[in-house]
Amino acid sequence: MLQLAGSAANTINSRFIKYYDNASLLPQQILSTPDSIFKSSIGLSSKKK
Repeated sequence: MLQLAGSAANTINSRFIKYYDNASLLPQQILSTPDSIFKSSIGLSSKKK
């Protein structure tokens, strides 16, 4: 199990919310997001996925 520091988790969460523009999301929308977006725009690494 991988754990994140609170500040890193908050940053990733903020980027996630900003990327999806606070929209009401469906699981398919998240699942269809390319890995490159999670890495470049949201800040996840391969280890954090």
